Amino acid sequence: FMLFSFRQRVPLVGLSENHAKMGTLMSLSCASSEGIGQQAGELALRVLAGHAPNELPYTHARKIKLVVNLKTAHKLGISIPKDAIAKADEVIPK
Repeated sequence: FMLFSFRQRVPLVGLSENHAKMGTLMSLSCASSEGIGQQAGELALRVLAGHAPNELPYTHARKIKLVVNLKTAHKLGISIPKDAIAKADEVIPK
């Protein structure tokens, strides 16, 4: 899918930092597997305490990691705003 999108000049957002390293324009992923494990444990404790699983609120990762690939942006002719680059956890240079 990445090669097709690159050839068609369609930017992609990946779901792991490896996707950005392989050529997606950027990626959004969970910052740490430990954090996700901790959240899963908290939900499990609530179920064990008697809460019905279907009554638990929807949750999401507490920390998201943003990786921006400037090399891909350059090849696609896309300008990434400086504030987005400043917010990135990692930037892959041109």
